[in-house]
Amino acid sequence: MSTLPDNGKIQFIYNTDTFDGVRETVITNLTIKARKFLELPPSLEVEFKKLPMHMHAETLLNPRFNNRIRLQDILNSKEVIVPYLHELIHINQVYKKILIPRNNSYVSWKNRLYVIQANQSDPDEWAKLPWEIDVANRLPTLVQNILSA
Repeated sequence: MSTLPDNGKIQFIYNTDTFDGVRETVITNLTIKARKFLELPPSLEVEFKKLPMHMHAETLLNPRFNNRIRLQDILNSKEVIVPYLHELIHINQVYKKILIPRNNSYVSWKNRLYVIQANQSDPDEWAKLPWEIDVANRLPTLVQNILSA
């Protein structure tokens, strides 16, 4: 577990033998910098897991895991930067209650209910969801702000 300067915490969870201290340091530093630009919860969980090959990361849209980001376990410390920041924007959406996970099948975006299909894995279709459009619009500025900070 990493402690952040603002008394927040990041818990790292490993489902494989892919421990990488440099990667944890990068994620911790990104989180510290991101907090200057995003409202985030005090504690986060970052889980390294073998995900489908087309996925680099995901935020669990499940009310039990509002603050958990999963990262593809084979990503190195440089490869995690953009996917992690993408997912931090989702954490911000959830924290600000713009995106509200209802259960495994439903989420609410700005008070409109959406059905999430378990097999909804087409990246082009997923990118059309409003919370993904929001991330796509905000991510370039966040990356630029953090990398220049």
